[in-house]
Amino acid sequence: MDIIDGYCHCGLSKYRPIEDVNLVMNRFGVSRAVLVQHLGEYDNSYIGQVITAQPHRFAGVMLVDVNGDLSALELAGFKGVRLLA
Repeated sequence: MDIIDGYCHCGLSKYRPIEDVNLVMNRFGVSRAVLVQHLGEYDNSYIGQVITAQPHRFAGVMLVDVNGDLSALELAGFKGVRLLA
């Protein structure tokens, strides 16, 4: 049976980097995780890099600034969006 973490944060400023997430996942037998961009950080590039490099292991949910310019919104490999009203 696969174990999937359905809501996980990682990052370089607020949360642990993906290398640490991978270590914990390996330790507890978690095969996949959904990486969700944390509140206040609209630059989704770190999670984007992770899901591009390891699509078999990670899916991503981006945080979208609903007050920003949405005309160029590109999901670029992300499987979901997080919107705050």
